Amino acid sequence: MAGGERRIQHLMEEVTNPDVGTVVVYGISGLGKTWTARQAYGRAMASCLFDVFLWISLSATCTTVRARQKILESLSIAVEDYGDEERITEKIHSFLSGRRFLLVLDDAWFTEDRMLATLGVPTPRHNASKVVVTTRTRRALTVMEPDVVIEQSSLSIKESWDLFCQISGRSIVNSLERMVVEASHGMPLLIVLMAGALKDSLSDSANEELTVKVSSALQDDLAAARFAYSMLPDDEVKHCLVYCLLFPGDMAVRDDELIQYWLMDGMIAEGFLSAAATDKAKKILLLLLHRRLLYREDDDHVRMHDTVREDLMNTGRQGGHHGYSCAAYSEGPTSIWFPDERYSRISLMNCRIERLPQIPQCFFLSTLILRGIRCLKVLPNSFFDNMQILRFLDISFTAIRNLPYSVSKLVDLHCLLLKGCQHLEELQHIGSLQKLEVLDASGCSALRTIAPGSFTVKNMLRVLDLSRTSIEFFTSFSRFPELRCLFLGGCRRLNFQESVLHVGYLPKLMELDVSGTALSEFPYGITKTGHLQNLKLCTESNAVDWMVMQWLQPGLTWDEHTGVYASVKTGVEDNRTYLCVRNTSFFQSLDKDSPLWDNCFLRFHFRVCPSEEANRDGEFGFQNENFVFRETYFGTKYCSRPPNACRFLEIHHVRPWGIGGVLNHADVVFLNDVKLVKQLSDFGLQSLGAMRECWIQRCDQMETIFTAELEDASQVLSLEKLWISNLEKLSFLFAGVERETNFTSLKHIHIDCCPSLVGLFCSTLRFQNLETLQIRFCDELESVYDHSVHGEEAFPRLHTLRLWELPELKSVCGGILPCIKYVKVKECPKLKALPVGVNDMTPIAIIRGERQWWNNLTWEDERIKSHLLFRRWGRF
Repeated sequence: MAGGERRIQHLMEEVTNPDVGTVVVYGISGLGKTWTARQAYGRAMASCLFDVFLWISLSATCTTVRARQKILESLSIAVEDYGDEERITEKIHSFLSGRRFLLVLDDAWFTEDRMLATLGVPTPRHNASKVVVTTRTRRALTVMEPDVVIEQSSLSIKESWDLFCQISGRSIVNSLERMVVEASHGMPLLIVLMAGALKDSLSDSANEELTVKVSSALQDDLAAARFAYSMLPDDEVKHCLVYCLLFPGDMAVRDDELIQYWLMDGMIAEGFLSAAATDKAKKILLLLLHRRLLYREDDDHVRMHDTVREDLMNTGRQGGHHGYSCAAYSEGPTSIWFPDERYSRISLMNCRIERLPQIPQCFFLSTLILRGIRCLKVLPNSFFDNMQILRFLDISFTAIRNLPYSVSKLVDLHCLLLKGCQHLEELQHIGSLQKLEVLDASGCSALRTIAPGSFTVKNMLRVLDLSRTSIEFFTSFSRFPELRCLFLGGCRRLNFQESVLHVGYLPKLMELDVSGTALSEFPYGITKTGHLQNLKLCTESNAVDWMVMQWLQPGLTWDEHTGVYASVKTGVEDNRTYLCVRNTSFFQSLDKDSPLWDNCFLRFHFRVCPSEEANRDGEFGFQNENFVFRETYFGTKYCSRPPNACRFLEIHHVRPWGIGGVLNHADVVFLNDVKLVKQLSDFGLQSLGAMRECWIQRCDQMETIFTAELEDASQVLSLEKLWISNLEKLSFLFAGVERETNFTSLKHIHIDCCPSLVGLFCSTLRFQNLETLQIRFCDELESVYDHSVHGEEAFPRLHTLRLWELPELKSVCGGILPCIKYVKVKECPKLKALPVGVNDMTPIAIIRGERQWWNNLTWEDERIKSHLLFRRWGRF
């Protein structure tokens, strides 16, 4: 926020002041109190001042009990009875005592005296801890017993201009913008809401109607919020924003969770589970953030500002004149109603309620959210009798032990969410729910049985999530013709019946998770449906019979509990199969004769990389563009795939064991920081027969590339390009080759940054087709060949030679290089002779280097210089 640095600095000074324990940031709504506290909190987290960091979002309706519960959850402290307030207070106090903590209570409305003690928070000054409170009420100035009060002030005119331009993305000033900034009186929230609302409508000139609306919206923050809502593009976006009222004001919602609620509750016209609907929901969320009607609490949570919430509630109470109606009660339900839908939605999310009415009169209720009522242990048996049109029911994270019989009357129910109901023991009374599309009972750890007949007719079920439950038996999935997602991960007691996952039973399955289960056989047929995109398995990769495996579906993701991970994708342009795995164990049973090589992997790009390294900035990734070698000297580490490569294997930061089957088919191999490999021959030269190009980089244990085995395998190898970089222990490129050996296929060798490299080629090696040789930054290298080896025999076709910063280099080879055309030399002071000569077949060569080096060269025949064009050294 423009102009916010001075505020942050002021707060940080108090947070780091050893004489200050509690700081209250006070001011009316919209002055940026939360933003300032959030920025200071982030900076404090980067320091070593505190052991524990707690950010607790509150609201006007958040009670002391709820605040205490939020602190408990933030500390990840488990309790058996959330109703035992004294015990909870003791646990919080015990955990924080003796630890340096920073606690931020954002938007506090507390009225009780000695509030910190009531919450169980130790006196902060006693252990170098801090408490920061943001509030709009003067009462908090007393009950929080602050050492310092910071009264938030408005922005200056310049700061207001900077903020408006930052949000709107414009630097052009017109009369409408001037009116907004000047009438804002330095109120950050008003400026942010107006700039967000107008950023897609601003032009160099504004029409009269818009000017009148803007003028009216500048009365206060509430009017600005109302204007921002009116500027949303359509009713669908507006309804998605109003839907956020169903979440408590003190609750930040995960991005993906909010999107799932919108989709499952029918807020997106394109329907649930379609890619178009998901994309649309994501765009709506981005738009609401873009317009500043929602803001980010952190990287993956969003929240509605209390002023926006207050305005939406006030507007909704006017009875549908603005496209919706709503009502809210302290510690009670929030309801919204869109007139065009003729039914309502009610949320009691996170309310403190122990009992519900026996038979509520909710004839037109379509959505009921009871999520997070942790004290709720029983649903009355007739509770759902008058809710026949209910479509969406969320009872997640409650203490219920069973579902009431009246659930069976919800014949129009589409979504039933029971996540985290840890006391639920049996799933019953759902057999009549024929329209059910989503059933989520994940995390119901006590759930052991499913009542007979529960899944007799479920022709519309699309998502079934029983993960992390204790169910022991599931008969068949044969009655789920529309099932798209099946999640059974962590069901360790589940006894799979034979062929329970037969492909014919689940023809439209897109996601399957059976990780952490007792599934003993890989469901081979499941990958043939053409729909499967994500697969998480329980089996070890060596339990898979790869000779039976005929096909891996593009778009497939395989994730095992052992840590093996694989993701299969298909390139649209190059028809290449992309496979990403976390370690090489995925390949250990992939035999070189597996039918997958002909069915799926005719063209492939395999990447082996630990998950924590996969998205690191600068990391080598899938690259479809053509490439050339990049300059290590200038800081780029990797290279891209050559244009004619069909099968590419890259391995990063792991031990590359068990990859023989892959190496038999890879024509390009890239090794980056692989572990415990001392030479390329460790992989078996017979397995490298298909490899045409090889890059080896930062492999700290590698001492040589090829050894004496090369004598017998040189005719098998088809290696054309070899690139070596940053191998600290590499002493020889080829070691122990005693018999004369011709490396007929190799055309290009590039060597960079090998400080221990002493010798390059032994005298028995010949490179009949080598065209390019580049060596750079090898401090100990004394010779390429011994002077006794003649260039006519060793490099008969070499046309390009580059030598850079080789301080000990004395010799390239004896004789002459008959086809040499280009030589570049830089900082090789001991190199006194070049293997160039004069005959009728010798082309004129271009030599680039330093002038002093050129003048110090010795020549057997001075006539040689007439066949050379010397150029002062430029770009290497």
